[in-house]
Amino acid sequence: MGFSNYQIAGKPAGTSKSNLIYITYTKYENDWPSFMHTHPFTELFLVTGGVGEFYVENDVYPLKKGDFILVNPNTSHTEKSGEENPLEYIAVAVDNYSLNLDNEANHFMFNCILKNPDIIKYMDSMLNEQENNKPYSDHICQNILEIILIEILRTTKTNVDTEPTVNSSKECFKLKKYLDSNYASKITIDDLARLSNLNKYYLIHSFNRYFGSSPINYLCKIRIRVAKELLKNSDYSIDQISQSAGFSSQSYFTQCFKKDCGMSPSAYRQKERIG
Repeated sequence: MGFSNYQIAGKPAGTSKSNLIYITYTKYENDWPSFMHTHPFTELFLVTGGVGEFYVENDVYPLKKGDFILVNPNTSHTEKSGEENPLEYIAVAVDNYSLNLDNEANHFMFNCILKNPDIIKYMDSMLNEQENNKPYSDHICQNILEIILIEILRTTKTNVDTEPTVNSSKECFKLKKYLDSNYASKITIDDLARLSNLNKYYLIHSFNRYFGSSPINYLCKIRIRVAKELLKNSDYSIDQISQSAGFSSQSYFTQCFKKDCGMSPSAYRQKERIG
């Protein structure tokens, strides 16, 4: 009789404190506002289809299927896609985790198809659990996340930092993601309170604590960033831009824009195009 016995030394150091915040699937459909932004947590990206570009700090990387990107907390980044072969990806947000990379780097990229196909399988499993709303899916996804983080350590051969990056509130992070995706819709604080099942006064206090702004002010900042991109890169009228960015009227848009940028939308467009 053949028999093998393997002693288990214990949990690997450095991954047991990580917290899963959210999992998302995104596909470009010509409505993708692309602007540089940061998060107080680590994000993992897996490209599942299409092509595009990934901007992180001062670097730009072409993206294709199987590419995996880890972005440490507070690192400026964004994604861009063309229309002919739209980009698709899974994103996972992780608190209490960041990678200690060489030369003070704040991101790491490799192709899973070439280096570690198992990560694709695990990321797909996490998304499947959440999409099908299976019993105990959050618990299963947290455990799958631990496996992914270990696979990342195997692939990158680096160390990990598990000091908390932010005192997470799952409800606030969900609302932030909702605002990021639905900025063009009419949204009130009462709507957000209903979505999160939180008292609106507690919601405002908590959101401000985690993100340094009230939900409505945060929403306004997103709309201003979207408007800036449209002013620079499109020929839409000011009224069309105010509607596309989610403002209730052109006059309110102009008022908010002047307050944030110190000039009118028309003056900003002229300045950017001359420059």
